Amino acid sequence: MNQTAGKENKNSILVWVLLALLIGSAFLIWSLIESREQAEELSVAKIELTSELNQLMTRYDDLELANDSLMDVADAQRMSMRATIDSINRLTGLDRAALERLKKRVYRLQLEKAEMIGQLDSLSAHVQKLEKEKALAELNLQTERAKTRQLAEDQKLMEQTIAMGSMLTATAVKTGAIKRWKSGKESETRRARRADEIKVCFTIGKNTIAAAGEREVFIRVTTPKNTVLSLADSSAEKSFVTDGTELLFSARKLVDYQGEAISDCAYVPRENFEKGSYRVELYTEEYMIGSEAFELR
Repeated sequence: MNQTAGKENKNSILVWVLLALLIGSAFLIWSLIESREQAEELSVAKIELTSELNQLMTRYDDLELANDSLMDVADAQRMSMRATIDSINRLTGLDRAALERLKKRVYRLQLEKAEMIGQLDSLSAHVQKLEKEKALAELNLQTERAKTRQLAEDQKLMEQTIAMGSMLTATAVKTGAIKRWKSGKESETRRARRADEIKVCFTIGKNTIAAAGEREVFIRVTTPKNTVLSLADSSAEKSFVTDGTELLFSARKLVDYQGEAISDCAYVPRENFEKGSYRVELYTEEYMIGSEAFELR
């Protein structure tokens, strides 16, 4: 009876030992499977995090950052991403807490990247606005310059038109030689040996836009030998300037011009007139206002 009881006790102990071994083996197998799954999960997580960080750096490289401060921020972000990748590569074992910290760091970098893109978009929109305003200002400036040039051209044309319109013109110019009688009377002659003076008569036409006032008319008589008859008085002034050129004159006449037609005559005395063609030109101080020719036989 006692032997039977002892044998049963031994069998019971053996069963418990086997059961303990079975439970330990199962726990060990479960632990190995869990460790393998965690290792695979860690490996996948490391690959995914590294890929996300590489994509973020590529996007930073693609950004066109004209602003120096943004470029500095982008460089700092790239350095932080490289450091995070190094930390991921160094991660070993089954440190879930470290893995979670790295995930949070990657998430934070993604948020900072999104914030920078928002700043860049805002800056880009501001730059585009400034460029549009600059282009509009340049267009307005070009338009105003064109208007100014056109106004200047119109003003110049108007001044030229007024200047041309205000020019005096000598009409009905009549020239020829006369013989002066002792009685003071004069008679026309076409013979050089009988001539005592050259008489020049003219009419300055009506011009309502010409300046009113006294005008000096210079008369220039050119002989057949292409010389200019000059004043007999050697002490008198014998030249004038017109259009920047100094010319000799033969006689001058002061007329009071008030915009209406006015007529007058001048005389050029000389002894021993030559035979041939004579040319008479009438000038003001600005320009020639008329001319005529005659011939003495």
